[in-house]
Amino acid sequence: MLFGTPASVKAEAKQCLSEGVEILAPGCRIAPRTPLANLRALVEARDEKYRVE
Repeated sequence: MLFGTPASVKAEAKQCLSEGVEILAPGCRIAPRTPLANLRALVEARDEKYRVE
């Protein structure tokens, strides 16, 4: 998440969800300089999968 782009974070999150991951979260922690856009991309992937509004 730290060095990726919003598009790459979202794509990887969607892949994890499609493979059955039940908890979508960073492996250990969120690095201090992780771009906010990347965090939002993770949430967007979840929202699109479960249509949360």
